Amino acid sequence: MKLFRYQEGDSFLHEASAISKVGMGLILVLLGTFSYSLIKLTFLVAMILLIFVASLGRNVNLLKPYLKVSLIIAFTTISMQAIFYWKFYLEEVHDVIWLIHPRDLRRIPLLGSLLLFLTYGKGVAFSWEGFLYGVLTALKFILALLVGAMITLTTRPSEFLRELRDIGLPPMLVYAAIITIRFIPLLIEEGKVAVVALRSRGGSRRGVIGFMNRTLYVMIINTIKRAKMLAIALELKGFGCMKRRKRGVRVVKKGDLKLLIITAMTCILVLLIP
Repeated sequence: MKLFRYQEGDSFLHEASAISKVGMGLILVLLGTFSYSLIKLTFLVAMILLIFVASLGRNVNLLKPYLKVSLIIAFTTISMQAIFYWKFYLEEVHDVIWLIHPRDLRRIPLLGSLLLFLTYGKGVAFSWEGFLYGVLTALKFILALLVGAMITLTTRPSEFLRELRDIGLPPMLVYAAIITIRFIPLLIEEGKVAVVALRSRGGSRRGVIGFMNRTLYVMIINTIKRAKMLAIALELKGFGCMKRRKRGVRVVKKGDLKLLIITAMTCILVLLIP
């Protein structure tokens, strides 16, 4: 599963500048954040998916890992909000389907008392309002995930670095942002390698909890080693000693104009949706 890695292409997103893509992403994410309409959020996610598919071209299979992550986010968020909706505990929701009534929890020794304490004595119930709230929240998370993936898949890290420096951001902040993005797929790979290595050595015999603890331990150690190697490499390359570049005249590309038109049309359509 290769997440958040640049992919070669010749789409209009690849031609657009990194600043334009970040600006478009911020606008769309802000629209989704302050929107509480299911139709508007669904439309925004659909638009991002269409742009995503258009930018990937023949590499549309790269969308599958993000769709899997989106499904996991949707299932987790919707189920948690439907069962543990915050308004239910404030007694603002009355039309519910009881999963475990408080009187049933009182009959269960120890575990029942713990669940009563965690649910403020209200029990566990499924609410339709919580389900709808979970759908809205999941769509917002998925929108942010797809926007971030779309930007990183179509933008080289060096391009990010150059353009962020050109607008005057401190080099330390720029490198921190690039390294954070780069470490996401590396952490996933470290987790896969650790799981395979521990299974081959019989680590799964220690039980699920022991196996998970050992995997996390190996991932943390390997990540620290990678961070040390990266720090040494940056020092050898004279990190922090580069001269500040003078700001030049920014050239508007064809991809920037197309991106501006798509963003403007999307915003207008979202605002027109009741």
